[in-house]
Amino acid sequence: MPGMTLATSDGIDINVNATLTDETVLSSTVTVPTVEAAVILKSYAWRDRPGAGKDATDLYNLFLVLDQHGSAAVGGWRLDQSNLTGARGDAARNLHQLADRLDTRPNRRGDALDNGALALLIREHITEPE
Repeated sequence: MPGMTLATSDGIDINVNATLTDETVLSSTVTVPTVEAAVILKSYAWRDRPGAGKDATDLYNLFLVLDQHGSAAVGGWRLDQSNLTGARGDAARNLHQLADRLDTRPNRRGDALDNGALALLIREHITEPE
């Protein structure tokens, strides 16, 4: 799958503690993909099933995490650099195509996703493909 190597090469370590009902505490460290890697993978998912609103909602939430915490805290961010190639270049094309589609779809009452807000976040954080 395109982008999978990028998603599994680096990650963010999260320390997890769980307290069971008998008060036993379990601790573990889990490595998760960076926000950038998750955005890249989600861009492919959206490309392969453009009618699935869940992918757009997931992308919106990932961009909100980036906005709230900054690039250093989410494992780095290079999708705003010029001359993107490989999976990053593909993601930029996929995401700008999504932004263009969102521009032509007004929100309907009850929509969980603000189309304009997601399009704006994409254009703010993703380099326009060449």
